Amino acid sequence: MVVAAFLAPSAAAVAQPFDWDNAIIYFVMTDRFANGDPENDHAYGRGLDLDGTPVHANSPARFRGGDLAGLIGKVRDGYFSELGVNALWMTSPLEQVRGWVGGAGGEYPAYAYHGYWPLDFTRVDSAFGTESDLRELVTVCHERGIRVLMDVVINHAGYNTLADMDELGFGRLHREDWRGWSPAPGGNWNDYHDLFIDYTDASAWSSWWGGDWMRANIAGYPPCGESDRTTCTSSLPDFRTESDDRVATPDFLRRKWRAEHRDLSPADSTPDIDYPKAAVREHITGWLAAWVLDIGIDGFRLDTVKNLDPVTMRLLKTRAAAALRAWKNDHPLESLDSSEFWMMGEVFDHGVYRSEYFDAGLDAVLNFDFQRDLARGAALDSIFSAYADAMRTDPSLRVVSYVSSHDTHLFDRDRLFDAATALMLVPGGVQIFYGDESARPAARPPASGPELTRSVMNWDGADDALLSHWQRLGQFRSRHPAIAMGAHEVLARQPYTFSRTYGIGEAMDRVVVVLGSAGRTNVNVSKVFGDNTILKDAYSGKTTFVSYGMVNVDAGPNGVVLLEEVR
Repeated sequence: MVVAAFLAPSAAAVAQPFDWDNAIIYFVMTDRFANGDPENDHAYGRGLDLDGTPVHANSPARFRGGDLAGLIGKVRDGYFSELGVNALWMTSPLEQVRGWVGGAGGEYPAYAYHGYWPLDFTRVDSAFGTESDLRELVTVCHERGIRVLMDVVINHAGYNTLADMDELGFGRLHREDWRGWSPAPGGNWNDYHDLFIDYTDASAWSSWWGGDWMRANIAGYPPCGESDRTTCTSSLPDFRTESDDRVATPDFLRRKWRAEHRDLSPADSTPDIDYPKAAVREHITGWLAAWVLDIGIDGFRLDTVKNLDPVTMRLLKTRAAAALRAWKNDHPLESLDSSEFWMMGEVFDHGVYRSEYFDAGLDAVLNFDFQRDLARGAALDSIFSAYADAMRTDPSLRVVSYVSSHDTHLFDRDRLFDAATALMLVPGGVQIFYGDESARPAARPPASGPELTRSVMNWDGADDALLSHWQRLGQFRSRHPAIAMGAHEVLARQPYTFSRTYGIGEAMDRVVVVLGSAGRTNVNVSKVFGDNTILKDAYSGKTTFVSYGMVNVDAGPNGVVLLEEVR
């Protein structure tokens, strides 16, 4: 790992109070990142034949071994701190469906390595580790000033896989010889539906989630709807979160929990087995808020927000916020500060504007515009100025920009130096997608679509020069709330020079940035810094001082100058 000399503490590296408006979020797909415990690689028998032989080794959608232990190790190594990261967003660690479904139209078997096909909201998936591992991750992150965001899914459950039907006893199978099955010549991995599963037996399917819990195109369940809130997204069974009907815990979960508490007699009960009847939204938000209360999760990234009703989102935010306040009260030494619970939403295609979703409990939305604008070569100042003006006009508008995403595509790997510069200097919050800082290549065929974005982290092939570039920019951004929240002013067009200022009086945070420079460059900083002010270029590590409103700096090979005051 490259840790350049400029990262050493200096007089210019003044710690700033944390603010979610200045979030530098690292989004990690846990299964693809770092394998800290190979013993859990085939949890629940995933990817194994009856005799323990590995199968589906060529599927791009199989589990690859990354886990919470691997994340913990990278936190301890300082990997995220060196990037200036102050929030870690991880894909859901909660228990996922155990089997596979047909991926990419049936081209290969696909597993729930990504965390978006939930089975049990009250358990950590064994492929990712244990509840103790999750607790330890939060602890080590907090020790380093890093908040933890957990991906959560409320809109839908995971698919009914053959493994779950067999092992958890719901639905009806035509045949029992499904293990080891693969498609016949000319067939595909979706053929298992007709070969093995009877979808017409309503009684058998009542022992799964049940029609009072969800919509699905299965006998005894309400059919999938046509509106955003009633559709079965990607054919996933849709939770009826908008319903006020009081429902019991699904039978299959009660049986599962009983099996996990084999020391109990049939007459015994525990709170996590006999939940009282409640609306679907009450069950799910209660299960999720319990993780905040128990472990101190700092925030949620909420999936598929367009498909959710505002009542459910507000309830989740209210419960999680109360849970975090209670956890902080009970854990004063582990609590970073008094920041409130934070909730960011994936509202597909949302840009830099305020929408009704902010009134439904979201503190921020992911900004889909930035990736597109950058890809088409939009001028940086048109982006920077528009974003800064929008957020200063409406302080409640909070967006988180990114250059690559697991739901869209990886940014051009040949343009990652420029992408890093643009992202780390854009107003608002930012999200680094794992591997953008190391030039992680796309997955290879037969991966397609979003699957291309989810390759294994390239620890052995990282681009060290690119990583150093991200580190310099990230450290600079982490020290200066003005980058995210300050007033933006253009000082020169060639080379492109701008200032950001934020705060009042002695608390004023000021920076000047020069992009596209070459060699020795004279920079007019008179609008920002007075004569004799000592400045440091955070990119090169060199210091200079202001004379007659000017500084003379050496831009270096990447043409970036990051000027901050030495205090």
